[in-house]
Amino acid sequence: MRSRALPCVKRFLKDGDHYLISTHINADGDAIGSILALARIIGLVGRSCRIVLHDREVDLKYRFLAGFDRIASYSPSDRPASCVILVDTPNLARIGDVARLIGEEARILNIDHHASNARFGEVNLVDEDACATSELIFGLAKALRLRVDAEMAAQLYTGIMFDTGRFRYSNLRRAFPIAAALLHLGADPAIIAEAVYSRKSSQSVKVLGQALASLEMHFRDRVALMTLPHRALRSGADLDGIVDYAISISGVSVAALLKEQRPGQFRISLRSRGTFDVNDLARDFEGGGHPNASGCCIDGNAVRVKKVLLKAIRKRLR
Repeated sequence: MRSRALPCVKRFLKDGDHYLISTHINADGDAIGSILALARIIGLVGRSCRIVLHDREVDLKYRFLAGFDRIASYSPSDRPASCVILVDTPNLARIGDVARLIGEEARILNIDHHASNARFGEVNLVDEDACATSELIFGLAKALRLRVDAEMAAQLYTGIMFDTGRFRYSNLRRAFPIAAALLHLGADPAIIAEAVYSRKSSQSVKVLGQALASLEMHFRDRVALMTLPHRALRSGADLDGIVDYAISISGVSVAALLKEQRPGQFRISLRSRGTFDVNDLARDFEGGGHPNASGCCIDGNAVRVKKVLLKAIRKRLR
């Protein structure tokens, strides 16, 4: 890893005794892989840490990863932290309630690869050309000359596999060599892919059917929308990858899955093909991510949210 921030990162990890590690709301494969591998790194450099997330329920398909049981959900009784490491998080708003544990004097190390990152840390290890935040964690481990064992390799491979969409986008020239290195270090691609993508519950498949049945096509079939009501989310179904069905439709440039987080608020998963930048679109609604995969939240009922979203998309269609 070559980064001007690296000496500052090393110093940050040397100066503290105990660290709070967290990531964004609705932690995904890259976020979870990154925080678990980082916790291992903290231990290897002789420091202690705790992992606290906003999420009340962490996605159980990642429980095969070593250290998963260390992840805790935010509680008002949690003690504040003076040293904080946030990963895969473009801004402080994205960590939800965990922000309440960060005091005004707290020191923050920010590790991320989103182009929209706000550089909010005292130290910012941010590389928007990285294929995943897990790539940066792997680079950090190597820079610190730490041994990456099979368990850490599996954590990091999971993050890279997830954030590249199973090695379909997000700087594959960097992703493939790193994935190969992690394979040689003990990551098992078949086991990881099976755990993440091939163990869906019957309820998850039913919810997929609901989403597909809600499919709407707009702007001469260049835009595909799907919608899931709040009751579908309450079922505990796995929603990862549902939006990919919409973007896979021939001729579609932009796809969105509207998930009713609670009455009056929708979480939007966005995907695009080619040059349509859904990261730019998501910024209209204080969201963000990557040019071809981003997310945001929009308040209102389904009718209003679709209208607002389609208006923003229409402005950018060429």
